[in-house]
Amino acid sequence: MKKLYAYLLLSVRALILHPLRELFTPRWKKGAPRFLANYVPEGCVPYSAEERARLAAYMTCVSCGLCDLVCPLPLRVGRLAFPGPSIIARAYSRGTPDLINIGGAVAFTESCNECRLCETICPRQVPLREIFDFSKRKIAEARALTTSRD
Repeated sequence: MKKLYAYLLLSVRALILHPLRELFTPRWKKGAPRFLANYVPEGCVPYSAEERARLAAYMTCVSCGLCDLVCPLPLRVGRLAFPGPSIIARAYSRGTPDLINIGGAVAFTESCNECRLCETICPRQVPLREIFDFSKRKIAEARALTTSRD
């Protein structure tokens, strides 16, 4: 009897309640818009297949700090403001970065004179300039998605 009652409740839920909920739930609370509303403020933005393929190259940083030693930018703006390129590369070496936390450091890369000393000295050939540009794009996308949601 309990099993029959459970099947009855499941069928009511599947045949009546779920279709009604889908019918009356606004579009922005479903699927991709709901995902973006929940995760973009936390720094998780969607990646294309090409971007995901490039992430493997970004995640090879071993945190040796050599790029920080040769980069002239921290000397110009101060190490407290921008400790060096490794802060951005390390964010990707641990996986998808929290874009909110590296946003300040990425903003300073606008002042980079593109000497590429950081990439030249890197023992793992991490494409730091490419990471800077990628991070700028993703931060802009996250801001656009956050503001379009409001």
